[in-house]
Amino acid sequence: MAKSVRPLKILLAEDNPTNRHVATRMLLRMGHEVDAVEDGAQAISAAAANDYDVILMDMMMPEIDGLTATRTIRAGGPPRRDIVIIGLTANALPADRAACDAAGMNDFVTKPVTLERLRAVLEQTAGRDVTASGLPKTPDAVTLDAAFLRQLSGEIGPDGVAEMVRIFLEDAPPRMVAIRRGMADGAIQMVRREAHALAGAAGSVGLTRLSEAAAALQQASERAGPDETCVATVAAALRDSLPLAIAWAEAHEGLATSDA
Repeated sequence: MAKSVRPLKILLAEDNPTNRHVATRMLLRMGHEVDAVEDGAQAISAAAANDYDVILMDMMMPEIDGLTATRTIRAGGPPRRDIVIIGLTANALPADRAACDAAGMNDFVTKPVTLERLRAVLEQTAGRDVTASGLPKTPDAVTLDAAFLRQLSGEIGPDGVAEMVRIFLEDAPPRMVAIRRGMADGAIQMVRREAHALAGAAGSVGLTRLSEAAAALQQASERAGPDETCVATVAAALRDSLPLAIAWAEAHEGLATSDA
């Protein structure tokens, strides 16, 4: 079994008793502490009264749905407003992703929930150590996770990973340009959107430091607003990451899966 993130204190908000039972058992199996509630109102109350690492929030619940509950929590005071919130939804449509983002969710996982889906989203979204301000720590992060890329190569082949890296190399610099333009124009939603996309893409190709820096910029954009220091951190991480990604792609293009 793959190693999961550190034990987390998790609030699960899910109105369906079967789904609630299954998700709770999965989280307990991964070694996490779980409080389960049945609706959005209970989720808001529990989040206000306890210090959770993560809230798993069903999007569709009676009375107060998950999106409304998320907006309510985000409107509160720190540090609870900065908690990681992951949506649970039966759909994976772009509109659902946009609704999660607009409400202030950090990510979402589709139903039926599986152990691997839960583990993956927790590793991606909540697996980083955080500072007292709630932002991921970036200075000591690994710049390129070669072990992750080797594992991925075994799943989709070195050529597949190398092509994915090449796509990232074309996509990332324009996103950095857009982030700087958004900062200059005061278009914070553009900054948030581009930082979110950059964080996800960097994580997919093993660029851990860049992914965490971009995620920190996204989170800053969702609160009081980012400053130039946040942007400079992302730019520096991108500058340091690109040569490593290029070198990895050049070294692995043309290799067969059996050679990984």
